[in-house]
Amino acid sequence: MGGNQSEVGGKRPYTATAQTEIKAQSRQHILEATVALYDEAWLDQITLQQVAQRAGVTAKTILRHFGSKENLLAAANEAARARPDMQRAEPQPGSAAAAVACVVAHYEVMGRALWRSLVQEERYPALQPVLADGRLFHETWVRRAFAPQLAQSTRPEWLLNQLYTLTDFFTWKLLRLERDLSQPETEAVMLEMITAVLKTNR
Repeated sequence: MGGNQSEVGGKRPYTATAQTEIKAQSRQHILEATVALYDEAWLDQITLQQVAQRAGVTAKTILRHFGSKENLLAAANEAARARPDMQRAEPQPGSAAAAVACVVAHYEVMGRALWRSLVQEERYPALQPVLADGRLFHETWVRRAFAPQLAQSTRPEWLLNQLYTLTDFFTWKLLRLERDLSQPETEAVMLEMITAVLKTNR
């Protein structure tokens, strides 16, 4: 009596908005599960079934969202970088000590996960644009962090190359993971090298 035909049998259809929200939540759960697995396994060891089990979905659902494992890994990598705790702080321009502290703190949070992505970049082409964006971000960050020194240098692009290298992930990895320095020691070594470079580029 007077009931909506769409509610016959006591079933209420999902609205388009509800379906969209469910899909978004499902996608988010998948990305979170994949990011969590980054800390436990290499990319080629992560399977769709592992992600599906952790996310509470099926492997087919993952493929409907992302199309392939490679696309999933690239999206998860980008999602990880976008997390608030993964953001690199902006130092006061011109302060080498502040810049080093910011970049080292950033690598302490995401450095190991980044390393897993970098060593498999060639095997997963979908990761390449994400990592290329990361390299561009680093260059832009260096330009902002050392803007006064670059503006005063007679060879700004040469100095940029040096500062880019000395604040790069691989410099942190060499000192922190390979040389087994503590975080303060890593900062001290990086700062000493940067200070020397700045003195020769006045």
